[in-house]
Amino acid sequence: MPILKKIKYIIFAAATLTWITIGLYFLFLPRSSDPCGHFDMLVVFQGNVQRTRDAYQLMQRMEVDNFFVPGATRGVLQHHASRYHLPDSIRPLYSEERTHSTFEDALLTGQAIRRSGARRVLLVTSDYHLARSLLLLRLQTSDTGADIFWLGVKSPGNASTRFKKHFNEMIKVWGSLLQLCYFRCTGQHVADAPRLNRCINWLENRILL
Repeated sequence: MPILKKIKYIIFAAATLTWITIGLYFLFLPRSSDPCGHFDMLVVFQGNVQRTRDAYQLMQRMEVDNFFVPGATRGVLQHHASRYHLPDSIRPLYSEERTHSTFEDALLTGQAIRRSGARRVLLVTSDYHLARSLLLLRLQTSDTGADIFWLGVKSPGNASTRFKKHFNEMIKVWGSLLQLCYFRCTGQHVADAPRLNRCINWLENRILL
């Protein structure tokens, strides 16, 4: 087979795989659930003020035992508690280290769930960020027996802006899965491997919208 024809087949296969991935991503994109009842832990992934504000508003009217924000220090949570009025009945769980990615957020959350023995967990994050966050958290807690519920906070912007956010998340999920594989194989974060980290950042900067 001529080289040019091989290249065409490779490009066609890559394009087909890309569009199948896009279709599956949007087909199985989780919709916001309507969480109710008692929760052992409420988790919010940092990223914007709206997520945090909505999480504290939820805790004003829901039965929650523990509250966890991966990567948030004691000082940050104390500031949020005074600003948004965390109910006295809810115990904040302080993060021992900062996070730099959604994968690290899910990793620390999985560790917190194991330590606390939580069985009903509510994840709060932006709607466009929900699919990747939920996938990573479920992978980190698959052996805990915890039930993960979710709530996607609606993000602002027009249809074009929202599509770009979802498209970028679809790309970022591969980077997150690579971080997961690297961590499970080496016990280290991708951030500790400068060359690999630079390669991932280089690719994302050229692919993301």
